[in-house]
Amino acid sequence: MVDVTDSKSVGGNTVWVRVPPPALVRRTLLHSVSAVFVRAAKISYPLSPSSSPKSNPFHWASIWIIFYISATNPLRWASGRDIFAISEQNPFHRASIRIIFYLKAVKNCMEYEFSRTELLLGTAAMQQLAKARVAVFGLGGVGGYAVEALARSGIGALDLIDHDVVSISNLNRQILATHHTLGMYKTEAAKERILSIHPSCCVTTHNTFFLPETAAEFQFRDYDYVIDAIDTVTGKIQLILASQAAGTPIISAMGAGNKLDPSAFRVADIYSTKACPLARVMRQELKRRGVKKLKVVYSEEKPISAFAETENSNSEREGGKRAKAVPGSVAFVPSVAGLILAGEVIKDLISEQIVTKEARADLPC
Repeated sequence: MVDVTDSKSVGGNTVWVRVPPPALVRRTLLHSVSAVFVRAAKISYPLSPSSSPKSNPFHWASIWIIFYISATNPLRWASGRDIFAISEQNPFHRASIRIIFYLKAVKNCMEYEFSRTELLLGTAAMQQLAKARVAVFGLGGVGGYAVEALARSGIGALDLIDHDVVSISNLNRQILATHHTLGMYKTEAAKERILSIHPSCCVTTHNTFFLPETAAEFQFRDYDYVIDAIDTVTGKIQLILASQAAGTPIISAMGAGNKLDPSAFRVADIYSTKACPLARVMRQELKRRGVKKLKVVYSEEKPISAFAETENSNSEREGGKRAKAVPGSVAFVPSVAGLILAGEVIKDLISEQIVTKEARADLPC
């Protein structure tokens, strides 16, 4: 076996010394073994939230090998010059390159669609979200953004309920509305978008409005959470009653039209709301039906009169009934309400994991 020379600085002069062959053998074996573990880790590394990186048997062994090589074989010469400056003579050059490629491979293996979310919420929380089934009723300016956030957070199954199609007047505020989706059912546009973000999500669509006469079509016990983002008071009341009767958590969106201040949204119980006309009506109707509590997202901003409503205030339909005013809307208000809805759902679904994580942080050890 041929000896390998190395250099050291002695008294300002470079002195070449011999590296014993056994040391080179040990290093070579370690590098070869690390390459095997790199390949195994890259092949078997879990790429879904249902499997923790810690479950990979090759992961920690590979990490130990890398740390050992880094500790025993410094990536710099004794003279302080970088390995790449004299790579043709440096016996550690190939090993160094191998380590660099290994670290890049590990990084690539650890990343998946929700890896950044997992860094914040933890593996257990991501597993909980992957098992969750959430129903979103209403896919307009509020509901569309709620669906977007749920899909990007790794929710495993989504039920989408709406009978509307995308129209050109939706383009100013609805995330599902583009010139490409005009004329599509909002449920189909949402499903296409969700699967482009989260391909493994199970998406069920219902092209129908939720009304008392259609309530029997839905099994609320199958849902882990329900989001109410529909417009009609009758439908909202029936949806709330059905969810609570099944013991399924529900959060309801109040009015987001005719408003300009996205910072005015609050999360509260329905009986603690103020300033919102829709919330006032809902309080009265739910109290009459014996509903004790309901989590809602509402705005404390007083509604602004829409220009069209002011101009047409004296217009009337046939039969003496005043025409129903169409609320004004902007892109930056209903979207915030939808994101808050989704955030509350996600936090509620993983609340046990968050509490556990905080409790562990308080332990002295």
